[in-house]
Amino acid sequence: AVRVEVTTIDLGAGPRDYLTLSVRHRVTSNEISIVPELSHDLLNWNVAAGAVLHTRSFHGDGSATSVYRDPNPLSAATGGYLRVRFVQP
Repeated sequence: AVRVEVTTIDLGAGPRDYLTLSVRHRVTSNEISIVPELSHDLLNWNVAAGAVLHTRSFHGDGSATSVYRDPNPLSAATGGYLRVRFVQP
């Protein structure tokens, strides 16, 4: 499941709102790579300076939930979109 929402996160400078994307995925030895991407116009997607892995929680059923966030808080960002691509090794 994939979920996109605005999340309040405190990274040390006080709580701020960030665009976040959560994805639950299987964890295996041949894990599919999750590539988070950030765009400001839905045409150009940025991987290198894109989304940041914020947290990863492992579940007892062989799956994990990874939460990615925009590197800039919403108050500083000009707007944006997050997506993930799944890539096989």
